[in-house]
Amino acid sequence: MLNVECTGKALAELEDNFRYNDAVIRNLVIRRDEAVTGQSEMLKAEENRSERRERRDRPEHSDAEGADSDDSDNSDNADE
Repeated sequence: MLNVECTGKALAELEDNFRYNDAVIRNLVIRRDEAVTGQSEMLKAEENRSERRERRDRPEHSDAEGADSDDSDNSDNADE
């Protein structure tokens, strides 16, 4: 996926290159009046997946650490 800002001549050259390049299976060119500067949907989806992984991994680590520290505090108090 490319997001480029260029002249009409450069765009025509890109389209020709895509058409005659064996590595390019399909292409779609969309012309816009204004530049699109926001995050792409692909990037948003990747960030959402990363956030879900982080949230899923965090509670396991914090619970395990909290349980270990509680046990050690109780054993210290029992010895006194």
